[in-house]
Amino acid sequence: MGLEEKEINDILQATYTYAFMHMDKLSEDKNFLKWITVLLNKQLREYMQAKENTGVTTALRELPRYRQSDVDDCLNEMPENQKTVTIMHCLGKLKQKDIASRLKMSEEGVARLLKSGKQKVRDVLEKK
Repeated sequence: MGLEEKEINDILQATYTYAFMHMDKLSEDKNFLKWITVLLNKQLREYMQAKENTGVTTALRELPRYRQSDVDDCLNEMPENQKTVTIMHCLGKLKQKDIASRLKMSEEGVARLLKSGKQKVRDVLEKK
């Protein structure tokens, strides 16, 4: 099951609230984008885990179902931009065009990150 727009907005709001309350943990302004991306990914993972615990199962499309911790391990090995695109597409069910628009990236860039992200997940999960 994908995320509804309201759920996405709730996750973003929770991320912004946390970031505002913990702005003192940001060491340098130039690191803001990476920092907020890490916070957003954390909020997404926590939300999806909570959603799974209510009986709704999620998994990366086109992959067999694995424990959430296995998927989290794979995602944690990805660079932040690749992780964000993969989560937004596979768990948030957003289209590449929407991801590109929200992240201010080209659709081709999103497609490349998504393709390599899915391949990385497959490679890691096949070893388990």
